[in-house]
Amino acid sequence: MPHLTEYPYSVFIPLPTDGQLGPDMTKYLKEKAANWKDGRMMLGAGPAGRAMIELARSVFRIEGVNEKYRQFINLRICKLVGGVNPWDPNIKMLENLKASKQEIDGVQADGPVTGLDEDAALIMRACEELTSMGAIQDPSLAKMKERFGDTLTLRYILVMCWYNMFNRFLVSTRVPKETAEEVAQKVGDKTLPA
Repeated sequence: MPHLTEYPYSVFIPLPTDGQLGPDMTKYLKEKAANWKDGRMMLGAGPAGRAMIELARSVFRIEGVNEKYRQFINLRICKLVGGVNPWDPNIKMLENLKASKQEIDGVQADGPVTGLDEDAALIMRACEELTSMGAIQDPSLAKMKERFGDTLTLRYILVMCWYNMFNRFLVSTRVPKETAEEVAQKVGDKTLPA
């Protein structure tokens, strides 16, 4: 199965309405988070939601992090933790980044990731270790340090940690997937969500 399209749960937290968020948070949501459902749910948690959105925005702009690999990280973690929301917008961003069908399908594989170049495969192995074991294992971390150096390795680890928290938040609150119309409107030809 490529990925989940709906949650296997019956209890969920409804997306906060504009009225519940209030005018300041609603304005911020539309300006900084493009009114995405994940941003709406984050802001439903109160002022800490703004910090989450700012961190998300900065993760998309970390110098040196390969944009396709960033998307691979997000979607692989989404796959591993049973996410629904990020798939369609992030696949569209991958298409905008000229990711191949083989790469996109490989990140969605039920078994090991396939179809990626050597660097991306290393990142995916580290990502899976961090997500399923709580830490990148020594052989993978050593290869990352050798290939990317300490600074870029730290940046990739930060991206992996953020998407672990982000995806677990989405799954635990049951943020619904974006409709095809929402994806087209909000992503279009962009490679960043906001």
